[in-house]
Amino acid sequence: MSKYKYTPKTKKELIELIEDESIYLGDIDTKYITDMSYLFAGCTRKDFSGIETWNTSNVENMSHMFANCEFFNQDISGWDVGNVVVMVSMFYNCTAFNQPLGDWDVSNVVDMKGMFHKCTSFNQNISKWNTSNVEDMAYMFWGCQAFNQDISSWNINCVEIIEDMLENCPIDNSNKPKNLKKLSV
Repeated sequence: MSKYKYTPKTKKELIELIEDESIYLGDIDTKYITDMSYLFAGCTRKDFSGIETWNTSNVENMSHMFANCEFFNQDISGWDVGNVVVMVSMFYNCTAFNQPLGDWDVSNVVDMKGMFHKCTSFNQNISKWNTSNVEDMAYMFWGCQAFNQDISSWNINCVEIIEDMLENCPIDNSNKPKNLKKLSV
């Protein structure tokens, strides 16, 4: 017998479940979901408990997943994001979000545009991220008023678009990716 009460087969079914705030997110088995884009975008939900147990191993798209979720600050450090290709604006304007993501495998991600855009509280160590396949980092940390972590070891050789990556972000020059100047932020 499954420990889950719900096993949605489609993104639409999953959205119907998460819109019902009486449903505990930990009761949802997400193993069939490959697209979580815009899942919680603009939601007013305050209780995200249980989301940390979600099976995200098949997900390829997390674009705008939590965009404008001002209350989101759940620990999702244990998520398997190894198949994710798109993380565009995943945490856009999540002003409360400040959870560890340093152990995430982002080696397949190609697009991180605006991933933490306006995440005013975010300041976690993500120095070990493998960013060697990322092509777009534009606005990634734009307006991250607290972010000052060392990302100097990031491989950004494939990055083609890096416009305003660190705009309005207090990061020290020594913490910026080493070859960033070549791309002119």
